[in-house]
Amino acid sequence: MKGNKEYLKLSYDEAAADYLRAIQEGGNTYKSNFNLGNAMYRLKKYDEAISQYKKSTKLATNKSEEADAYFNIGDSYYKKKDYEQAAEAFKKALKLNPKDNKARYNYALAKQKLKDQDKEEKENKKDNSKKNSKQNQKNNSQQENQPDKQQNQGSQQENDQQGKSGGNGDNEKSGQGGGQRQGNQKINNNNLQSDEKSKSEKDLEGQRQFYEGILGSMEEQEKRAQQKIINKKIPQSQSIKGKDW
Repeated sequence: MKGNKEYLKLSYDEAAADYLRAIQEGGNTYKSNFNLGNAMYRLKKYDEAISQYKKSTKLATNKSEEADAYFNIGDSYYKKKDYEQAAEAFKKALKLNPKDNKARYNYALAKQKLKDQDKEEKENKKDNSKKNSKQNQKNNSQQENQPDKQQNQGSQQENDQQGKSGGNGDNEKSGQGGGQRQGNQKINNNNLQSDEKSKSEKDLEGQRQFYEGILGSMEEQEKRAQQKIINKKIPQSQSIKGKDW
């Protein structure tokens, strides 16, 4: 009775305390649990309210009391936006009391909310799928374009390297090739000059210089070959892969 007075005064905390005290002191009845559920509902503690309403369904003395408890269970789930559980509770209330138009209306409303919720979730998934598809297409397009850029950069670097290494001498393979091509060209030019002079047979001094040039080129090639052998015997330095401390 004290709990009811506090409830009518809108003192729901005090009412809940009085209803709970009544239950603990032996008044574990349908009304005490049902009213405690109502106080918890007013305090927006919907989980606690549902718990008390479910206890009251087991203590109900008739179908009308049980139907009222399930009606309030459905209302509590509806406040939590758990429309599936709300619809189930209202459905049970209707089975116990088919004439309850409020339960029928709330059941239909909960079912509609559930459909709207499912529709919204599907639309969100569809939108996310489209966004992911567009992002994947964008990423794939970037990946397809990236190798071309790298290939162009690699080709440019190769051209730059060939251009730089053409006159480096014996230290690099491409440098050796460039130097060797230049040496052969020099010899061919000398041969051409020597042939012209030998045909004219007017300048023996030119022939002597021609043969000396050949001998000099041969000596230079022998020196390079010896240097290569020496370089192969000398162990190459290796870069340290990790710290030694």
